[in-house]
Amino acid sequence: MEFNFEKMPATAVYQNGFQKLHSFGEWRIMTSGIAEQERPRVLQKHECTDEVFVLVRGNGFMLLGEAPDQLQACPMKEGYSYVVPRGMWHAHVLEAGSQILIVENDRTNPENSPIVDMADEQVDMYEQLIGGNA
Repeated sequence: MEFNFEKMPATAVYQNGFQKLHSFGEWRIMTSGIAEQERPRVLQKHECTDEVFVLVRGNGFMLLGEAPDQLQACPMKEGYSYVVPRGMWHAHVLEAGSQILIVENDRTNPENSPIVDMADEQVDMYEQLIGGNA
């Protein structure tokens, strides 16, 4: 029996912004490399499925909450996975040079994953909260 593996070295995965790596069945794996410190500008929730984040490199936080104005800042540790439950508002805020893997359902799309912009005051508040937890 011959196996045909799709190979991609870790160094090829790191890049700035999002990149889709693989799709299998109903799931897809993406990566995002962060060149500069992120600011929490938008929140998203997925109405049909959970989403998984794995911090591969660096440091960061997840902002999580049942309402966009009631978020908690949860520190992320390198090498750990984080499951964001269906219907939970969230945003990742990563330091420069960080990288995450994202696993989500392949049917995740704008129709079932609303996004809201954060007001400047809200961004400032969460940046202070994150800064106090760093």
